[in-house]
Amino acid sequence: MQFAPNDSFVELIERNPYLLLVVEHLGKMDFQKNVTINDFCKQSKLPLHVFVSLINIYSNNNIKINLNEWKHNHVLILIDFLDNSHNYYKKEKYPLINSLLQELKNNIKSNETKLLIKFFNEYFAEVLEHLDYEEKIVFPYVRQILSDSKWKELRFSSDEYQEHHNNIEEKLSDLKTLLMHHVKFGQYSYIGRQIIFHLYELEFDLHAHSKIEENLLIPLIKKFEKSLYG
Repeated sequence: MQFAPNDSFVELIERNPYLLLVVEHLGKMDFQKNVTINDFCKQSKLPLHVFVSLINIYSNNNIKINLNEWKHNHVLILIDFLDNSHNYYKKEKYPLINSLLQELKNNIKSNETKLLIKFFNEYFAEVLEHLDYEEKIVFPYVRQILSDSKWKELRFSSDEYQEHHNNIEEKLSDLKTLLMHHVKFGQYSYIGRQIIFHLYELEFDLHAHSKIEENLLIPLIKKFEKSLYG
């Protein structure tokens, strides 16, 4: 998918409904009908390049991003976006998937369903650890360097972040494999289908989340660290 500023915003969503996650994470769900991408950005007070960068990532477009366009206040929009996506994982997707897994376990008494729940809880504990690191270390640090103030004690660097930023998508793929190939749903296939759909949506957003951090946040942190610390 290629985007132009004069493209219809509604048609954009129709072509890729997952872009509603971008809008929601930006906190801009209220938009007028019959607007273009450019109109939407103006109404929402969003820099066009910020929005286009995000929708390109969510559309798997490998388009080179010009980091020179990104100013301090633009990175703060990105931090808020990532923070809102954390709430989506913790307050919506995890409780929803967990409740469906519990419903599955209550109806299908098997070792496979017990293993599935154990695997999911262990997986999401790793996700929460990663999100907690970002919320307590990374995001406050970025807000600090964007204020052009050196920390008295440097507790974080972008290199450290890259080392900590491990891939949490592989275990989610294993979870889907376990669910689809080893659990017999029988008359409760509707529960399995809902779990699988939600896992795919979670996987999609986590993948985009990782791409935003790798292609935008980490390079921008390095850029501002260089200007601040040399």
